[in-house]
Amino acid sequence: MIRKNPIEATAITTRARGPFGDLTTGGARRLPVRTDIASLLLVINGANASASAPTLPQKRRSGLRIGYSRGMAGGAAAQGPRTLRRDAAQNRRRLLAAARELLADQGFDVTLDDIARHAGLGVGTAYRRFANKGELLDALFAEQTIELAAAADAGLADPDPWQGLVGYLETSLALQLRDKGLAQIVSGDRISQEQHDWNREVTAPKNRALVARAQEAGQLRSDVTGTDLTFIQIGLNAIMTRSRDAHPELYRRYLHLMLDGLRAHPGPATPLPVGPLTSDQTHAVMAPTRPRTSGRVGEIQRGGTR
Repeated sequence: MIRKNPIEATAITTRARGPFGDLTTGGARRLPVRTDIASLLLVINGANASASAPTLPQKRRSGLRIGYSRGMAGGAAAQGPRTLRRDAAQNRRRLLAAARELLADQGFDVTLDDIARHAGLGVGTAYRRFANKGELLDALFAEQTIELAAAADAGLADPDPWQGLVGYLETSLALQLRDKGLAQIVSGDRISQEQHDWNREVTAPKNRALVARAQEAGQLRSDVTGTDLTFIQIGLNAIMTRSRDAHPELYRRYLHLMLDGLRAHPGPATPLPVGPLTSDQTHAVMAPTRPRTSGRVGEIQRGGTR
């Protein structure tokens, strides 16, 4: 839920690696740690509320340096975030959209130059919006986290707690099917420890609230916890990864099988939205992604010996 009070910037500064590994060109990285959506929007829109306000002496916690702006500490009023020109904001959005497409298609080896070309922009324009690829990925991570948080908020706003829970899982998984980066955020794959921790601060309270509402309404098993919603999505992501190209909706069959098991008072079996795969289809979906070229089985089939 977006808070109405002004957002002052708080930042975590990492001393070594970029958010997706060694992607930065040196120096400290700054990642937002506020858990409300309005704070995440500052990162996406390129606003830096703390740029004009000096920071207080830094505190150390869990190996991270955390700086608090004067506004957060109750001192001088923090100045508002800088607003990008309309064309600059549009270019920023084009770069983020291009990054999503390239990362989903080619993985994390793409460069900021590649992203700029895919967006139809000059390399200089890209570097005016983002100092390096790591900074762009910070903004993309924030944008993706907002989408997951908004799915949970929509579920919490549903007057029927059970339908809110189901709607959240359906929406979150559909977003992950569309965008592999979202699936990696949920599973903790290819993101930094700082981003992993930040994502938990955003999503864990919402997951707990979704579970608590459904349990209070007597619709959800009493032994289910918010962490179960995370592992349900991770498990279904494994199915999604295998079947994404040939049978993209297959994961929904297993989601609804799981949902029947989550009900406090199971009734008649829910009709499954997707049919099962045949044995041949399953064999094709589960084919090795990196086939071995040799080995004992292959030698036996060829009549050879070890």
